[in-house]
Amino acid sequence: MDDLTYSYDSGNKLTKVADAAPIDQFGFKDDAVNTAADTSNDYTYDANGNMKTDANKGITGISYNHLNLPTTVNIGGGTITYMYDATGVKQKKIVSTGTTTDYAGNYIYENNTLQFFNHPEGYVQHKSGIFSYVYQYKDHLGNIRLSYSDANDDGEITVSSNPNTNEIIEESNYYPFGLRHKGYNNFVNPNGNSTAQKRKFGGMEYQDELGLEWYDITARNYDPALGRWMNLDPLAEQMRRHSPYNYAFDNPVYFIDPDGMKPHGPGNPILKMLAKYAKKGIKYVAKNSKGRFKPVSKQQAEKLLSNKQSVFVTGKGKSKNAKKLFRSANPDKRMARHDGHLIKNKQKQQTKKVGLPHHQKASGDGSHAFYDATKAVVATTAAVASSTETNASTGSVETSNTTDSSSSGSITSSSTMDSILDFSNSFLSFFDNLGSSIFGKDTEAAEVANELNPLNLGASEILKPLFDKDKKKDKKKENKE
Repeated sequence: MDDLTYSYDSGNKLTKVADAAPIDQFGFKDDAVNTAADTSNDYTYDANGNMKTDANKGITGISYNHLNLPTTVNIGGGTITYMYDATGVKQKKIVSTGTTTDYAGNYIYENNTLQFFNHPEGYVQHKSGIFSYVYQYKDHLGNIRLSYSDANDDGEITVSSNPNTNEIIEESNYYPFGLRHKGYNNFVNPNGNSTAQKRKFGGMEYQDELGLEWYDITARNYDPALGRWMNLDPLAEQMRRHSPYNYAFDNPVYFIDPDGMKPHGPGNPILKMLAKYAKKGIKYVAKNSKGRFKPVSKQQAEKLLSNKQSVFVTGKGKSKNAKKLFRSANPDKRMARHDGHLIKNKQKQQTKKVGLPHHQKASGDGSHAFYDATKAVVATTAAVASSTETNASTGSVETSNTTDSSSSGSITSSSTMDSILDFSNSFLSFFDNLGSSIFGKDTEAAEVANELNPLNLGASEILKPLFDKDKKKDKKKENKE
């Protein structure tokens, strides 16, 4: 058990940590071994407030980029080098021991070999050309507590003291500030992926190379042995009452900090932020270049939508206003739907829990493409059906610009309708699979199909209203004549 004493400069920078515990075996490891007196400072900082040296870990120097992210760490005679994109997203990590990790979005490579990629319930690992699922249980703070897999595909998770049959990969338990419990549950099953299993506290990557023992939490690096950040808070000016180095306002059981920018408590922080703007009468909100939410004018919102960026619409009549905004930004799109419908429906229940109004999000891409593509398929179906009708006495299909997604044609014959219904089975498979290709990997095709076809209607039932409508028009014309 650690028995730590923290020393600071005249401000909030940590200068020294002394451990009075008789044995420095676990947790914080002091440079003054065991009960030896700690007489010298352990930490130094650069002009921005980022830690440069750490005598306890043997860190002799850290270089930072313009985003206050470490680019080089000299530790224990070795070096860890980091590379980022222009926005600060980590792309590569090179350790002097010979390991190079590439971060290609959701896909993690080590020495040019794919290791794993995440799925909502855990990760998919790659070993010798074989992909297998590993599932993970997380607690209310997002900490990964248990990893397991069905290695023998029998539909059950076997728990056994025999490592050859045990399907529990790893169990982790944490102190409030993220340090793992030691002395039990030390076994790690080789059925898991060692790189993926480094995701632990908060679901973040634990960097144990060369004895660094930091968590990479996107915008900053965190030392769970101390419960402090090691570089400056990018949003420090928004929390002037708190030290920029403390973690989760020193209350990690209630608050979490998922990206190192700003802690938040229970509930959706975006919904809370939008609710505050709504009370101020602000209608439109969008992210700026730094990823912060800021009010925007209607003209700015329209410009963002035309560039396929997202805009949040708050306050009363948000659904109607979101649709109006989309139409004004996309006058050439015959579109009454916006991307916010999926987000809105998912967040309604959660909003009720925190007592905040839900919001709508209009987007410049997504739903209108789905709508136009669907119309195009109907038009193409009508054209193909028309080509199969060679007998003029059976009627005709009147279409204009069948390749134009805004024109679906008009059907005037029952026999032509039968031909279209026969052909339209291919339309169903297209309908079911188009969602993921247009909305992207974050939206399941089943969700999109359910939104547009909630009753799971067949092809004839989907297309029949179109034909019935045209028949009514034809009858009106006949009556007039």
